[in-house]
This record gives sequence, C-alpha cells and structure tokens, in this order.
Amino acid sequence: MARWYGSFQNRLMEGMVGQPDPVVGMGCTEVLWSDRHPYEVIEVTDARHCKARAMGYKCTGGFASNEWDIFPNEDGHVVNLFRKKNGQWVERYPDRSYGCKFVMGFAEKYYDYEF
Repeated sequence: MARWYGSFQNRLMEGMVGQPDPVVGMGCTEVLWSDRHPYEVIEVTDARHCKARAMGYKCTGGFASNEWDIFPNEDGHVVNLFRKKNGQWVERYPDRSYGCKFVMGFAEKYYDYEF
C-alpha cells in the first residue's frame, strides 16, 4: 500500500490525469511536500518537453495568509519539464533524473505555515 506524505491536496494534484498540453504563457504549478509555487511555460519543444520559469509573488492578505499576487518574473528560475508515460509532468535534470512534480493549466502559490 502506498504511503501518503505532505498535504493531501498536493498528492491529489500531482496525480491529475488529463492535464492540458503546454502552451507558451500557460501557468503551471510546482507541487512540493505541502507548498506550491507558480511557474509559467516559456518554451514548448514538443508534447513531452517544455521549459517553465518561476513567477514572482507577494502576499497580499497579511500575516499567515495564503492570498497572493502572482506576476511574471523575467529573472525567475527556469526548469526543464518532461511528461512521463503516466501523464505526470516532472522537472528533468541533465543527467536524465527527475525532480519535483508540476501540474499544467494554472499557476498557484500556497505556503504551509504549520511546518
């Protein structure tokens, strides 16, 4: 039996089936242990490969709030993404190993203040 880790919402998101094909300008979300970070697609090579750049964000809701203003960031960190056979998008390193999972179609910021 699989073991759950991190937040329940993030585990559900990373297993989403039927994610849209990437398009330049489309938002995507990096799904971590319990946090999420916004990215935007900046280059599409083919249906299984694209590049995304981290977006900027600023908390607008006060202390311990998850209301965020998300905006483009020309200097954001760029990642190479790869769609696996099961449909999941993952960061792909030059040595062909995989990193964090991504969800295509929206850019969302969430910070878990309980960690």
